[in-house]
Amino acid sequence: LPYSKLWYHVDKSTGSPVRAIWLSLFIAFVLGLPGLGSSTVLAALFSLTATGLYSSYIIPILLRVTIARKTFEPKEFSLGKYSVTIGIISVVWGLFMTI
Repeated sequence: LPYSKLWYHVDKSTGSPVRAIWLSLFIAFVLGLPGLGSSTVLAALFSLTATGLYSSYIIPILLRVTIARKTFEPKEFSLGKYSVTIGIISVVWGLFMTI
């Protein structure tokens, strides 16, 4: 990322990357500006946001029920023997919602 040392800086008083947060806020603002002029653009932005959200949930669950099925080590919270079944249902539901 260009100027990554500038954006990587962690503020000592808050313990968070304030500069990166402001950059993200600015980018989101600029990307949202076209939605002010057209309801169609705004609907497309909302649709892309929903698709991105579902995808962010689907990908780790899909990897868990496929690639990591044998190597996954359950921790404190586990669905036990229903884990893979519920994972598959979740992936199918997520794909249904994105289509």
